[in-house]
Amino acid sequence: LGLSTEDISSLEGSINWPTFINSSVARPKTLIPIKSLDRLHSATSPADPEKFCQLCESIDSTGIYIYAKIGDADARGEETKGLSFEARQFPKSSGYGEDPATGIA
Repeated sequence: LGLSTEDISSLEGSINWPTFINSSVARPKTLIPIKSLDRLHSATSPADPEKFCQLCESIDSTGIYIYAKIGDADARGEETKGLSFEARQFPKSSGYGEDPATGIA
């Protein structure tokens, strides 16, 4: 995805967050926290789709869902209450590199 392990957020705080987690209602996706919106926005579709598919299969996932915490204001500059996140989804074998509609949300 054009990111490195240095881009993964530690999500420090009172909760001991894992580096990644698989989440599923019907099709498991792997959720990975990213340190900043800039790094989230810089992610690219997998350069080697076959290798990406193999990676997903090795962790029993149907794709990677990267996300980053939004600061204290949303895209309109309005203060947010609670936690807000921006996310991107990269499915393992859908025929396209990124799901622009993130239909699993």
